[in-house]
Amino acid sequence: SIRAEHLAVRQQAGLFDVSHMGEVTVRGPGAARLPAAPGDQRRRQALPGQGSVQRDVPGHGGIVDDLLVYQDEDGYMCVINAACHDHDLAWMRAQLPLQGVEFEDVSEETCLLAVQGPRALEILAPLTEGTGLEEIRYYHHRQGRVAGVPVRISRTGYTGEDGFELYGPADEAERL
Repeated sequence: SIRAEHLAVRQQAGLFDVSHMGEVTVRGPGAARLPAAPGDQRRRQALPGQGSVQRDVPGHGGIVDDLLVYQDEDGYMCVINAACHDHDLAWMRAQLPLQGVEFEDVSEETCLLAVQGPRALEILAPLTEGTGLEEIRYYHHRQGRVAGVPVRISRTGYTGEDGFELYGPADEAERL
């Protein structure tokens, strides 16, 4: 039941397939030029390994979407909502310079699984190689392996519980 699922996530852990979300990578010397929304300097100040929420603010005002941005050494990955996928891609392309940027929509080849709840760390830790999950702070991410699959592991989620999101190859989703 819905109630049982809710309680499982609040008291134990739940697994969510949220692969419908979109992922875009932005790399290169011009990548830093995607502007932060007015009044939102978090992405500009993020260091590699950190994540932040970025707002998609059109020129006429308002908020169209929220983007989760994972800062890397050479750029970043944005996670966008499926309903706003095409709009967000167009907005990002319009903001970035034509030269010095590699912009790639990797949504189709990326799976996104979220393990959320008080036991998420305990459940994932035995399956994880290459990084200590307990070392990943909230809104931070690292590369590692889960069940032998190379993934970006982030300590983020929308359930209100502690947990992790795993970004990996779509063709490895079942194994993951």
